Amino acid sequence: MSEIKILLVEDDQSLAKAIQRRLEAKKCTVVATASGKEALELVTADMESFDGIWLDFDIHYYNGHQFMELFTKNSGWKKIPVVVVSNTGDSEQIEKTLALGAKKFIIKAEVRLDDITEKFLSIVAPKKKPSSATKKSKKATKKNAKK
Repeated sequence: MSEIKILLVEDDQSLAKAIQRRLEAKKCTVVATASGKEALELVTADMESFDGIWLDFDIHYYNGHQFMELFTKNSGWKKIPVVVVSNTGDSEQIEKTLALGAKKFIIKAEVRLDDITEKFLSIVAPKKKPSSATKKSKKATKKNAKK
């Protein structure tokens, strides 16, 4: 997997560090914040650089719905997948979050952090995988280097 850049929005510092370590172990660059407001400022400053957003639902300044409402107002940001991760979630909360544009809503208490990380990357990373032409080119380069 080629390196991807993730915006991690999580207000629990110890959990944020654990998530960041797991993502970095998967060759991701992680920019972390505990605030929905700061997250929007970071995306505004450099919207082309983020490949995905890991969004805790209950964060400082904006909750997940408020963040998604503001986030989806900018059509340029719609290509950045947002995965919402929360300690709790009723069906109405989950449906509204998905309707606002989140790609997935995951309840932390029901899934191991390693599994959440893998699910997150399966949503965010596919666009970063090398194309088959790139793979063939790399194979040809390796083959020529052996000669």
